[in-house]
Amino acid sequence: MNIGDTGRQQESKSFSQHMRQWVWSALIFLALAVVTVVIPKLFSQAVVAPKVKEWLAPSEKSDIGAHLRQLMNQMNSELPMMIDSETRCDTTMYAEGTFRYIYTLINVSAEDIVPFVSDQEWEVQGTDIRNRVCTTPELQFFVTNNIAVEYFYRGKHGKHIKTFTVAPSQCDENP
Repeated sequence: MNIGDTGRQQESKSFSQHMRQWVWSALIFLALAVVTVVIPKLFSQAVVAPKVKEWLAPSEKSDIGAHLRQLMNQMNSELPMMIDSETRCDTTMYAEGTFRYIYTLINVSAEDIVPFVSDQEWEVQGTDIRNRVCTTPELQFFVTNNIAVEYFYRGKHGKHIKTFTVAPSQCDENP
């Protein structure tokens, strides 16, 4: 092997690593975008929409936590559910003013994604999620009632990838 071959191998390896990073970044951003759009629409017609008027009735407003636990139980009775070919919604949780969606990216491990996504890429995705929570009609119930919405992502082996939390106060901020 000569010096030129070594340089081409290193260049090829660098290109391969760059492509792998790009593919995983694109994959996770696609999965996150689909999840933040599909899940609210999926459950809004079946579970949330029929209950919103009931929840917002003055006699019911004092016990939003009980209604959110009921929503959680209704949603969980339909889960786990595949959202797309890469993403499964496993469960939802409600506690202490936060409604949490827990997802698994079924074809990748956390180790396949986390090292390849920059802080800036995570920030862009977090801003997109915040904008969707703050502007999606199906999620306005959470914002109006001061309930944070949290998206918890894990890899195929259950290891945490990233959590995005949108506090209602963030909806008053400029994007």
